[in-house]
Amino acid sequence: ISKKIKQYELGWIFFFIDDPGWQQAIEVCRKTNITSSDSIQLITALGTNCNILVTSDTFFIGEGNKFLKEKGLENKLNLIHPDALMKELNREKKQ
Repeated sequence: ISKKIKQYELGWIFFFIDDPGWQQAIEVCRKTNITSSDSIQLITALGTNCNILVTSDTFFIGEGNKFLKEKGLENKLNLIHPDALMKELNREKKQ
């Protein structure tokens, strides 16, 4: 995976959620069908200005992108399946 990420100049960071972040994660749980662990991932991605969150959890992808659209954040973060990401990266690489 590291080789693939390096190839596409992607990266990752470590991030600790502060109290307001935890409150946001709780609100996501209360107002959506997103699980607590997924809400933590979503809020962490938003808090780090991540623009792509890769997951094979298709339910999370659907609910997460729905939440982002409802909040007007669909241009800030996109949840995507690994297969769809690789397809997109390979398509862009060919151009």
